Amino acid sequence: MATIWKRKGRDVWVVDYRNAAGVRIRLSAATRQQAEDLLAAKIKERKQAPTNPKDRDLTLAEYAKGWLEAAVGQLAPVTYQNYEQHLRVHILPTLGRLRVADLGRRHVKALLTKLRSTKNAQGRPFAKNSLRLIKAALSTVLTDAVDDEILFANPVMQLGRSKKRSATRMTTDDLVSRIRPMTWAQAQAF
Repeated sequence: MATIWKRKGRDVWVVDYRNAAGVRIRLSAATRQQAEDLLAAKIKERKQAPTNPKDRDLTLAEYAKGWLEAAVGQLAPVTYQNYEQHLRVHILPTLGRLRVADLGRRHVKALLTKLRSTKNAQGRPFAKNSLRLIKAALSTVLTDAVDDEILFANPVMQLGRSKKRSATRMTTDDLVSRIRPMTWAQAQAF
């Protein structure tokens, strides 16, 4: 969701939005009108993916087939086999009919949610590592789609990576409160 707001105590307007990769960005403008124009330009930029006209109607299944053919000599045999299996078994049955240019974060999230709720071949839920590998296979294919100018940004990138604060991470105030310098007598004895 994109918003415009004014900073307290300043004559600065802030444009707060997420780019095509899903990364939150804040830009400043001097007036509200400039902020609205800037936001409109960023929304237009996000919607106008630099697609190649001949590949505009290419489905993910068609693109993945061509990608796999091109990747035969470039990937290690085990990596190629894993990517091919993840694409064939997990990704393409759900997303293969979609056009690559229409593929978005919501589609990837829906796929991962579906996989989390289903059972694997052994009758157990998918492990986190299995989901990570499936996501990596899709991300690799879509990164090449970005390079081929079919997609503006890879919808898999930064997916599920929220900024979480570690419970063990200390702030500067915590460090300052814990520092206990030696007294003069302790320093002399040392």
